[in-house]
Amino acid sequence: MLRVAGRRLTSALVWRPAAAAGARGPLSGGGDDSSRDHQRPRFAADSPFFVASRGFSSETLVPRNQDVSLAELPATVTAVKNPSEKIVYDEYNHERYQPGDPSKRAFAYFVLSGGRFIYASLLRLLILKFVLSMSASKDVLALASLEVDLSSIEPGTTVTVKWRGKPVFIRRRTEEDINLANSVNIGSLRDPQQDAERVKNPEWLVVIGVCTHLGCIPLPNAGDFGGWFCPCHGSHYDISVAAAGFLIAACVFAALFSSPAGAAAAAEVVGGAAQGNTERISGSAGDVLEDNPVGRLKVFVYDLPSKYNKRIVAKDPRCLNHMFAAEIFMHRFLLSSAVRTLNPEQADWFYAPVYTTCDLTHAGLPLPFKSPRMMRSAIQFLSRKWPFWNRTDGADHFFVVPHDFGACFHYQEEKAIERGILPLLRRATLVQTFGQKNHVCLKEGSITIPPYAPPQKMQAHLIPPDTPRSIFVYFRGLFYDNGNDPEGGYYARGARASLWENFKNNPLFDISTEHPATYYEDMQRSVFCLCPLGWAPWSPRLVEAVVFGCIPVIIADDIVLPFADAIPWDEIGVFVNEEDVPRLDTILTSIPIDDILRKQRLLANPSMKQAMLFPQPAQPRDAFHQILNGLARKLPHPDSVYLKPGEKRLNWTAGPVADLKPWK
Repeated sequence: MLRVAGRRLTSALVWRPAAAAGARGPLSGGGDDSSRDHQRPRFAADSPFFVASRGFSSETLVPRNQDVSLAELPATVTAVKNPSEKIVYDEYNHERYQPGDPSKRAFAYFVLSGGRFIYASLLRLLILKFVLSMSASKDVLALASLEVDLSSIEPGTTVTVKWRGKPVFIRRRTEEDINLANSVNIGSLRDPQQDAERVKNPEWLVVIGVCTHLGCIPLPNAGDFGGWFCPCHGSHYDISVAAAGFLIAACVFAALFSSPAGAAAAAEVVGGAAQGNTERISGSAGDVLEDNPVGRLKVFVYDLPSKYNKRIVAKDPRCLNHMFAAEIFMHRFLLSSAVRTLNPEQADWFYAPVYTTCDLTHAGLPLPFKSPRMMRSAIQFLSRKWPFWNRTDGADHFFVVPHDFGACFHYQEEKAIERGILPLLRRATLVQTFGQKNHVCLKEGSITIPPYAPPQKMQAHLIPPDTPRSIFVYFRGLFYDNGNDPEGGYYARGARASLWENFKNNPLFDISTEHPATYYEDMQRSVFCLCPLGWAPWSPRLVEAVVFGCIPVIIADDIVLPFADAIPWDEIGVFVNEEDVPRLDTILTSIPIDDILRKQRLLANPSMKQAMLFPQPAQPRDAFHQILNGLARKLPHPDSVYLKPGEKRLNWTAGPVADLKPWK
């Protein structure tokens, strides 16, 4: 546009050279700039462009007080400052294409059509996704129908299959079964219906295996009528799966965290219409659980430096919640217990509070590598300060060592066996969670205790005691330890791998590696809870099963169970050999109903549950008192406990070289 302006100005402006030196015009500077005015061309004062030229864009580009030659200015600015007839209007820069240029029409059509096609495709995709979201998924369609080979089912047998997540019973009935079903008095049934109305082919009976009472899974070939029996509340079904009788079994969950006086657990029996208290544990076991250790023994607690106990917990409070925390709470219990004596001369037992498991990894797993040096340091300290260790070499002392393999202080069994029990502890009484017959890491005379399970946490998950046990077999945990045992044959000696491979699709087995938030509630809804060995034979599931009234199924050969001299494990649990895991379903379904009900009644005993817990504060008959009862039963000490003057039984330099290094 400056070119246009320059062309129009050529006819209006009159260009004249500047006046003589000293003359001042309107475009000149001050009087001191006369020489500069003489060199600068200027418009005449009477020019019609005088007013318009003030503030022209050229002044912005080139200030007045700056000397710039015309050659240094842009061409457009120079043309304005020096008008000339040679300035020509440029028509080419203003050329425009007319609308609807044929050369651009094909491209425009392509862009518009392509955009519309893309929009239509996206809209179609959204509609299809919305419509398909309302149709059944492939897994649902796959479960909608199920084909079963009936030729392999023998007459008189029942097969259980899974359909839509529910068990389905398929029974091939014999002539005797059919005649028995047709001879039943319809009026005596809770659900009166002819057998012909329940089957299409009299030989085959196909029903969903869910109890009509509260949704439990009945057991086949059981009950008073030879059909099915529901172990939850005692429903009996005949050969036509009609509810022939009903029994309220002993599924009542007794008050677990009750007052010291306890609470009586009820067991209703409808059939004889009898109602009574929970069955008491027979034999001496019940008397042992009820024993009060106060007055039967005295314990002196060594006052060791806090680096062996309290300071360790202050450094890592996670130790208060892991399964080995019994060593911490046993110490706290004894400090305020009535069996404690401050006079060591009156003591029957001496206790050294050393927290050897409170060295945890970031994942919360205990590292036992420093434990031998720590224990050795503590024993050296108390043997120098007090004379009582040296008179027996620790035979009247007890230590709590809740490691995986006790005082062998290693989490791998091969390494633990290689190490053996710490030499300085071989005369002491060990209180430990590990127990396996004829094992290097179980010292004769040791007291086997349950692992620590937080009582307050379990109490927070209690459900109403009349909740039905609708799960037949329950387990949550690892089946393979791929990190340490990729082949799957060494972990749990292959028992867990066999459990998964044989029963992962069995509708009677609710087993998984997932640990749901309802884990404790699920155990209270289960009849049997599996307690297989892992790397070690014992497991916290044993405690949880007893507390929640679920019959423990113990899969660990030669295991020594907690307080085995007080708790009748044979009467409350089921023992299955590791090699018999593939037959586990047959073993459990063949247990007589009376045995199941009796085990449930025994598990409802508050004393049984209390003996497995370490509550704070302590309560009568809890695990603390069972430990003291075990110590009291070892009294009085035999004469062989005490050493003769100058006699030594322990070798202080025995053991691996690494264990002899100082501990700080």
